[in-house]
Amino acid sequence: MVSIIRGDDNFDSGAYPLTSNDILVVAGGGSGARGGTSSVGGGGGAGGLIYNTGIAIAASTTYTITIGAGGAAPSGSGDQFGLNGANTTAFGLTAIGGGGGGKHSQSGLDGGSGGGGGGRNTLVTLQFGGAGVYGQGNQGGRPTAANDNNTVDSSGGGGGAGSVGQSAGRNIGGDGGFGLAIPILGGTNAVYYASGGGGGVEDGSICGVGYPGGGGFGASIRNSGTAGEANTGGGGGGASGNSASGAAYAGGSGVVILRTLLSASATTGTPTVTTDGSFNIYKFTGAGSITF
Repeated sequence: MVSIIRGDDNFDSGAYPLTSNDILVVAGGGSGARGGTSSVGGGGGAGGLIYNTGIAIAASTTYTITIGAGGAAPSGSGDQFGLNGANTTAFGLTAIGGGGGGKHSQSGLDGGSGGGGGGRNTLVTLQFGGAGVYGQGNQGGRPTAANDNNTVDSSGGGGGAGSVGQSAGRNIGGDGGFGLAIPILGGTNAVYYASGGGGGVEDGSICGVGYPGGGGFGASIRNSGTAGEANTGGGGGGASGNSASGAAYAGGSGVVILRTLLSASATTGTPTVTTDGSFNIYKFTGAGSITF
């Protein structure tokens, strides 16, 4: 579960008013796992998401911003774990990169949200989705049950900021966990961020879905998967061993968005600047800084 934190405590008289400064910090999503011949990979976990309202901003201070890259799609051949996304940092906050998907018969990796478990559970060791960071994301889903006599393997979906990744079903890859709708950009509609990647599935079965929030779709023999969407922190889709030579899919990069009544005196990194009524909205999709 993701926490929404207010900065009303510990008021600093040297800072600007707290209630006018809201921030969204999203880390890079994990990539889905790669598959081998007749083996499938779990979906990548979403990047950790922090949404704080009422943060303190100090006058005459420069804040450095680092945007986490999404986990790269694993290269080479054969079964491979997905790669974790990188952390995003801003205003003293650190969102943790999403966990990579688990390779065949392996648990997903821990991260901001955890990666989905890969392939099929064995009778010796049960595989799970990776764990998420409390307050930033959720656990990934489990792969096909060990006692399922069905010969088609299915992987779990990566966890999302809004819910756990779904565990795989019979002939069905687990869906990625939900993203969260954040109203920081203003206007009438909130924008979704940080959903998990769908789990890969063998043969022509149903692959895992990536919900709004940038999560990619898992792969099957009939459908290629998709990468996490840039600047959403979405997890990448997991591989099917019978599709696109076992290819897995990268996680989406992170983002930082500040909504404030203040006007920056200087910025670097060319953030996008928009307005919503009296509010200025600074959106960073790459490294930079901001000074007030």
